[in-house]
Amino acid sequence: MALVWYQRALDGCEEAFGKDHPYTFSTVHGMAITFQKQGDYGKALVWYQRALDGYENALGKDHPDTLNAVHGMANTFQDQGDYDKALLWYQRALDGYEKALGKDHLYTLSAVHGMASTFQAINLRLERPRPPVSLSAPARTICPRREFHPPVAPLVFGR
Repeated sequence: MALVWYQRALDGCEEAFGKDHPYTFSTVHGMAITFQKQGDYGKALVWYQRALDGYENALGKDHPDTLNAVHGMANTFQDQGDYDKALLWYQRALDGYEKALGKDHLYTLSAVHGMASTFQAINLRLERPRPPVSLSAPARTICPRREFHPPVAPLVFGR
């Protein structure tokens, strides 16, 4: 349903302001977000790229609206599990936000958060499930709460 309304808004913006106006690109950006939230990442990336190209031409590469489209691309790559591309796009957004808005701006910090969550996703993907630890009677007396300490576990548990 949202796409129907965005299309109506896009048609109106293109008629009223032209295809190269920032208001028009804002609607294009909204369509990209909608496709992303629906899980249609291919279409989302096409629409983000359209918004990004328009913003760059109309407002420049360092404008916050342009950088928000870059950030949206990063979010989409992360959502689809393409973490290498996500990190590249987050870095681009982060560099631009820091230059345009400063290190403490909410948009800058949001890009930092995106980088962190992408690294977290990479780490979770790389972690292998660990088998449950079976504690022997002597080990229980050494570690009564049955805590698992990876660096010393081979010494204590003989593994």
